[in-house]
Amino acid sequence: MKRKLFNEAELFKNMIGGVEEITKEATTETPQSSRKMNTGLIIFIGIVVVIVVIVIIIIILFNVQGGPIHERRKNFNNLRCRDPLIINFPGFFSPGPMTFQQNKSFCDAETLQDANKKNMLPMQNQLNSITKFNEKIRNQIDNQTKMIYHMRQNIEKQGREVMQKLYNLYARLAYVFKVFARLFYRIFEVFRDIFTTLKYAIWTLTSIWNGPLGRTMRFFCFGEETILKINRDNKTILSKINEIQIGDTINDTEIIGLCQFLREKDNQIYKLNNINVSGTHLIEFNNKIIRVKDHPDATPIQYNSQFLYSLITNNGLMNINDNKFRDHLGDNTIDTYKVFVKTIYKNDLNIIEDPFINSAINLYPGFTYNSFLKTNKGIVMAEEIKIGDIIGNKKVMGIVKYKLEGKTFITNYNLDDKYSGFMVGIQFYKENEYVTKEHEERMILGKLDCIGLLIEGGIVEIKEDIKVADFEIVPDELREEAENNIA
Repeated sequence: MKRKLFNEAELFKNMIGGVEEITKEATTETPQSSRKMNTGLIIFIGIVVVIVVIVIIIIILFNVQGGPIHERRKNFNNLRCRDPLIINFPGFFSPGPMTFQQNKSFCDAETLQDANKKNMLPMQNQLNSITKFNEKIRNQIDNQTKMIYHMRQNIEKQGREVMQKLYNLYARLAYVFKVFARLFYRIFEVFRDIFTTLKYAIWTLTSIWNGPLGRTMRFFCFGEETILKINRDNKTILSKINEIQIGDTINDTEIIGLCQFLREKDNQIYKLNNINVSGTHLIEFNNKIIRVKDHPDATPIQYNSQFLYSLITNNGLMNINDNKFRDHLGDNTIDTYKVFVKTIYKNDLNIIEDPFINSAINLYPGFTYNSFLKTNKGIVMAEEIKIGDIIGNKKVMGIVKYKLEGKTFITNYNLDDKYSGFMVGIQFYKENEYVTKEHEERMILGKLDCIGLLIEGGIVEIKEDIKVADFEIVPDELREEAENNIA
C-alpha cells in the first residue's frame, strides 16, 4: 500500500514537470502576439491537472471502509511518527483535530525520549549491577547477624541451664538440711506428741466439748466442672467455679467468699441440669426450699474428683443455670446464723447488734490473712495453709477465703514473742460460751481479707490454751436439723 502511494506521488510530480516544460516551450517558441492565448491555455491545463491530482488524492485518502485511511486511523498512535502520509496530513487520521506542527512536536519528543533511553541504558545496567552487589552484601551481613544471634541465644540458654542446675543442687541440699532438722525436732517432741495424742483421743471419745463443735464439714458444694456465667470488670464471661474470684457477680449477686473442700467418700453427688452438686445442698423448687437429693430431676452419679467447691454471696443466693441455690452459709442472714448457733449456745447473743453487722459472714470465726498458726510444716501465715495440712494433729479439710467489710469482732492472740495473729467473728471455745476477753467490735476500713478453716473434729488448736471452733461452728447433724427448720 505504501509503494502504491509513492508511485502516485511520482506521477503527480512528473505531470507537474511536463506542464512546466510545455509552458516553457510555449513562452520561448510562440511570438509576442500569441502569449496571452498560450497563458490562458496553460492556466486552464494547470487547473485541470490540479483538479485531477486532488481527485486522485481524495480517492486514495477517502477510500471505502477497510481502505488505507481506516487502517491508518485505527493504528494512528503507532504510525503517526513513521508513516509519511500521516506525518504530512495528521488531521485526516487523528481521532481529534491535530495540526502538522502538533504531530511534529510529539514525534520530536518521542525521538528525543528514545534517544535518552538508549543513552541511559548503560547507566541503568550499571545501577542494576551495583544494586545486586549491595543486596548480596546485605544478605551476607544478615546471615552473619543471624549466626551471631543464634550463638548468643545458645550461650544464654547454656548459662540458664547451668544456673538452674546450681539452683536445683542448692534446693536439694537445703531440703536435706530441713529434713534432718525436722527429724531431730520430731525426735525431741515424740514424747510430748504421745501424751497430746492420747489427750485428743480422750477428748474426742468422751465428747469433752459436750457435743463436739463440728464433725468435718457440711456439704453445700459443687463439682469443679460447674460453669458459671459471671460479670468481671464489666465483662460477661464463662468461668469454672474453681476459677471464680472474689468481687465477681452472678446476676447482680456479688461473690464475697470462695470455698474449697476435701471430698469425703460418703458424700453423694447428683447431676441436676448439667450441674454436679452435693445431695444436701439447698435449692428452691416450686416456691419451697428442698435438698437437691429430693429434687425430681436430680440423678445420683459416680463422682471421683478430690475436691468440691462452693461460694458465699452477699445475699446468700446463687442462680446457676436457672436453678436458685442457697450459698454455703444457707442464706447468709443473721437470723439463720442464730438458728445454727442456738443448737450449741442456749442464751441470747447479746453482743450481736444487727445494725452494726453487714451480714452473717461477719460473725463466723476465722483469721486474718497475716495471722500465724502452728502446722506440721511449722509456723506459717493463715494464707499459706493448704488442704491436707495438720493443725493440732487434725487435718485441714476445707478452706474458706472471704472479705469482710463494715463491723466485726477482732481478738488478738500471741503464739510467742515473735508470732501473733487476729481472730475475727465470734470465737466459740466451749458449749454455751464464746470469747469475750479482749474481744472488741471494730469498724473495718475498706475490706479485710480473712480465712476460715474446717478441721477434723471441728476444733482449731491455736496453742495449748487457745482452742476454738472452726468455721462451721456446729456439727453437721445439728446444722442440718436447723436448715430443715429453715426450709
